[in-house]
Amino acid sequence: MLTRKPILLSTTCGSLSSLSAAQAKSSTSSPRWNAGTRQQQCPRSTSRKYATVSGGGEEGSAFGGHEWPMPPKGHKCPTPYQIFALKKNEAYSKTRFYQLVKLYHPDKNGHSSDSMSHEMRTERYRLVVAANSILSDPAKRSAYDRLGSGWDGRADAAERGSNAGGPFNQNWRNPSDPVWQNATWEDWERWRERCEDEAMGVRREKQSPLYMQNSYFIMLIAFLALMGSSANYSRAQDAGQSFVEQRDIVHDRAAKELRKVKQDVQGMRGRDERIQWFLRNREATMGISSDDVETMRQEKADRLLPNREVCRSEDIVESDT
Repeated sequence: MLTRKPILLSTTCGSLSSLSAAQAKSSTSSPRWNAGTRQQQCPRSTSRKYATVSGGGEEGSAFGGHEWPMPPKGHKCPTPYQIFALKKNEAYSKTRFYQLVKLYHPDKNGHSSDSMSHEMRTERYRLVVAANSILSDPAKRSAYDRLGSGWDGRADAAERGSNAGGPFNQNWRNPSDPVWQNATWEDWERWRERCEDEAMGVRREKQSPLYMQNSYFIMLIAFLALMGSSANYSRAQDAGQSFVEQRDIVHDRAAKELRKVKQDVQGMRGRDERIQWFLRNREATMGISSDDVETMRQEKADRLLPNREVCRSEDIVESDT
């Protein structure tokens, strides 16, 4: 009996120690299992990932592959054409827009190799969206090309306030802006060409005015004066010659008439003959016959003397006494 009690006590102590070890092991392993289960049920919010530009393994290399354009002189931000590396007369495609959105999206996970701050990335993303809103709409693009309107760094240019800031808003309201110095259509054409050159990144050499030398100008004036004098001299000669010709024609006609009259009157002897010749010539000139002339004389006499007394000797007959 005595020998069994120590064996029983030792067996009981061994079972108790093994039970306590099992409990300790279960207590230490249960938190890990619970933590793993909680992690599977509630995934972390930072585990989301966005697509990047194809070919770029890291974001730093993607930023290195895209160089942000420099803004034009006098502006804070580049133009929409510069952002998408697009020429002014080139068709717009959204492929470049999708690439830049993937690259500059604010919710994109960052890495330790990124050299760009979150504010800078957000600002560039905002400019990309605003540029896409202008270039994708033909009406907005035409308004921007003609007047530069709509580009203030926002996607919707109509909702901007009166005091809203932007890349071009401050410059447009600046009194020293060259746009306010445009008075004629030539000024507007030069301003438009300058804006197109800045948008396309082309520097056009300014054409200097061409002046004529003073000696050439004096020679030109002298040549024009000589030509005018020659034209006036020739015109005066023609006019004088025409006047002399008309005078000679009139003189010849008068001389012929005078010679004819002298020849006709030369054979006349008395005054009555000359009077009759004059009347005949006048009647011939007027186209009137002699009978008509006598009738006209009778009518004039009747008007002057309606009750005239006529002494006729043909009706008187002498009688023998």
